[in-house]
Amino acid sequence: MEAVLIAPSERVVVDVLFDQPGELTLEHRTPDRTYPLASITVGDEQAAPSSAPQFATLRTNSDMTLERDRLARYVDAEPDKTIALVAEMDMGEPELSPGATVAYTCPMHPEVIRDEPARCPKCGMKLLATEAAPIAYACPMHPDVRSDRAERCPKCGMKLVPAQLSSSAHRPPDSPAAPGAFPTLIATLDAGPVTRATGRPPDLEPGGEARGPPGGCRRAR
Repeated sequence: MEAVLIAPSERVVVDVLFDQPGELTLEHRTPDRTYPLASITVGDEQAAPSSAPQFATLRTNSDMTLERDRLARYVDAEPDKTIALVAEMDMGEPELSPGATVAYTCPMHPEVIRDEPARCPKCGMKLLATEAAPIAYACPMHPDVRSDRAERCPKCGMKLVPAQLSSSAHRPPDSPAAPGAFPTLIATLDAGPVTRATGRPPDLEPGGEARGPPGGCRRAR
């Protein structure tokens, strides 16, 4: 059995001498599968004139030999540029059911949801448009402000987001964070007693410096 090993997209020309009659199969073999390409039937009748003497002589293609010699110096050369190819397919938007909206999600990270086209912050893939159930929009800072459209909050001017995102931002402190929720920082300030010094404003002494009781207010005339 004879075989020729070639790389993907590589082409070779092979001369074969069939000196015995019979049935043969031309196969393409990969590590996982064997593909039959053609069946060859060799008869008893001898070809005239015989090609056997020529088959024993190794032939070369002078044009291809010159081309390989010309390209040989580039094999070990450093690349001039590095090119990155990004293939993207426009998947369009789904046909929406009555009352449904479009949400953009990551194919690899379904917890990443946005209300407008963007890229996934985790893997950089383009978010795909998917149909979302009818939802309301709410203000991240004022969850009581709701609307059926992605407009702006009349209180603070922030853009309204899907209500499930806004409600997760105002969850109880001890509840787990919802996927895709906006992080919320809650700070508590302790204010101590405030004291105020009273009394008649002191007169200025020579030099323009006002003196008064410790901790009191100072004022220059």
